[in-house]
Amino acid sequence: MSNLLQKSGIFLMVLFYHFSITGLQTGLTIASLGWLLGKKEKPLLTLPILLFSLTSLIFIPFSLDPTRSILSTKVFLSAMAFFVLADCFELPKFIGLLLFSTTIAGIYGIVQEVMNWGVRVEGTLDCQTFSAILFPVLMIEIALLLFGKKDKRFLIPSILIIAPALIFTYTRSIYIATIIGIGIILYAKRKWWLRI
Repeated sequence: MSNLLQKSGIFLMVLFYHFSITGLQTGLTIASLGWLLGKKEKPLLTLPILLFSLTSLIFIPFSLDPTRSILSTKVFLSAMAFFVLADCFELPKFIGLLLFSTTIAGIYGIVQEVMNWGVRVEGTLDCQTFSAILFPVLMIEIALLLFGKKDKRFLIPSILIIAPALIFTYTRSIYIATIIGIGIILYAKRKWWLRI
């Protein structure tokens, strides 16, 4: 049951990644719940995570602004994403689906740019969120291209679609993050080659 919850939650995360932040967070919540319930050997962080969740459920309704309080717990969900995804044994399937769906979103962004030349591409959300969605996937693809051992034929066309879509968002902070991210990946590749 918990394994099904975790897989369903991750599938929802990938499904809603480009279209709905609420859907993405719902999927992450379901996956986190499945991860917590399904561990035979409870990780060291299980008790603090459960205590945080319990205190949040108890105290959020009594806060001065419950809506604002519940929104601040999204940071907790972001931290949970690392544990949930790192422990998922079918992660390559989900990454493949994520790369495919992001490539489709990139095509949509390029079409938006062609139709309205010089206007910021918004994708399916808005330009800031769209660039923040494209950026991590571009970094994953570049890392897979440099470090991956499996078939890489899909990666190059996908990078050639996602990179221009990212450029067309005209978001300077993402430009800087992309340059830094590529630099870190190339540095890691250099260190990796030196060890061989």
